[in-house]
Amino acid sequence: MINQSCDIWKKHTAQLIVVFAIGLVLFGSGCNIVSPKLQDEYIRPGLGEGMCRVFDKYRQYIPEIMAEDKVPGLSLALVDRDGILWAGGFGYTDYDRKTPVTTDTMFLICSMSKTITAAAVMVAVQDGMLELDVPIIEYFPQFTVNSRFEENPEKKITLRHLLSHTSGIAHEAPVGNAREPSYGSLKEKVLSVSDTWLRHKVGERYSYSGFGYDLVAYIIQVQSGQPFAKYVEDKVFTPLNMTNCSVDPEFIRNHPNRAVSHMPHVKQAPLAMDVPVVGAGGVYAGVKGMAKFVQFFLNAGKVDGQTVLDENLITSMVTPSILCNPASSHKHYGLGVEICHDFEYYTLGHHGGGGGGRQL
Repeated sequence: MINQSCDIWKKHTAQLIVVFAIGLVLFGSGCNIVSPKLQDEYIRPGLGEGMCRVFDKYRQYIPEIMAEDKVPGLSLALVDRDGILWAGGFGYTDYDRKTPVTTDTMFLICSMSKTITAAAVMVAVQDGMLELDVPIIEYFPQFTVNSRFEENPEKKITLRHLLSHTSGIAHEAPVGNAREPSYGSLKEKVLSVSDTWLRHKVGERYSYSGFGYDLVAYIIQVQSGQPFAKYVEDKVFTPLNMTNCSVDPEFIRNHPNRAVSHMPHVKQAPLAMDVPVVGAGGVYAGVKGMAKFVQFFLNAGKVDGQTVLDENLITSMVTPSILCNPASSHKHYGLGVEICHDFEYYTLGHHGGGGGGRQL
């Protein structure tokens, strides 16, 4: 939890850990018969009996709710500033072959990818490659979009608008549509923005846009001169020691410990990046790697004592900037981060994600 000044590292840390840990429960898709069990477990040495009793409780409870809801495979981690307290893999990633889910199993994390994309942008800002408040046409000269609300909106939309879902850009693209899969390159996808219309005036309000995050990924790719997957690997995954995390389609496709769908009609469905939704929802990750990402936030941009991102940039990400729903005063959005207002505190959590069965 964080107070209204967004001082997330000095107070209320225990509650924040729980919120993030819940966000790391990664579910596979359902099947007809489930007999889950704990396949892999890590407990930090030296923990007290009280905490170990909590783990005992959930070690029994999790398989019960998995069986009830027909969830064949699940992994989770509970994290504090120093790393993993408890992690476990339950059930199977390939139920027919009884391939166990472990704490290294890679799951498609869907829209949780947006927080990672936002972190990559902040690293680029720190390195001087990008600026949050420069119109993106400076980085993407071909960018055009239609609007009924104002003239030349392409000259107003910035990375900050895209990261905070306030650009007005449509949620899905004509090319590379994740809801009705259509294929093409990332470049073809972002160029199709010229066939779309803004949903509101630039910066006027919040409107969720996965398409906007793929625009962000393309801008990173163009400005860095390398594939988005390579940039994220070099600037986020490797510095944070996020093992078994990737946006690279070939690495993911060939990974021997990747969770796959348990629904027969989607077993051969495309990978998320083939659509493509690389910035919005293309990350595959193991729970150990995602634990490092949580630790990175808990330590104000540091991992294992090394600064990866300046604390001021982390603060920018987690500062409530806009209401997600004008009818509700409790849910805000920062930059790639959802923030819920609860009395005098803000509860911080990065995205959840749902994938509709595509090669989970």
